[in-house]
Amino acid sequence: MSKKNFFKIWLPLLVFLLALPLAACRQHQVQNLVDLPVAGSRNSAVASSQVRKVILDACKKRGWVAREISPGRISASIETRKHMAQIEIPYSGTRYSIIYQNSRNLKYDASKNTIHNQYNNWIDYLRKDIEVGLAQI
Repeated sequence: MSKKNFFKIWLPLLVFLLALPLAACRQHQVQNLVDLPVAGSRNSAVASSQVRKVILDACKKRGWVAREISPGRISASIETRKHMAQIEIPYSGTRYSIIYQNSRNLKYDASKNTIHNQYNNWIDYLRKDIEVGLAQI
């Protein structure tokens, strides 16, 4: 193989393969969702007990282990083979939030408020499922 062919074919592939792990582990700002509005299917008032049920159902669907730690406050955690994340979800009949609490192996950096992008994916999926559930009330 000529030197020209090596640089033309193999070098770009080698660079791509070396960069792939770095791209997969990018850090992002921690996504805390604060005071998201709660609206039922008719945009009417929703009982906090209904919001609680929707949140617990959405957590269960996505693999989060959730429990109510006090009225209007749910603690949830998710574990995979290597990663763990813990969140708190304060809620009422009008608003709810999803707040980061703790993690393991997600490269959380408190000084920069960054975390592995998988955490934000988990939060986004959970939020979407909560919104779908609330729309059905």
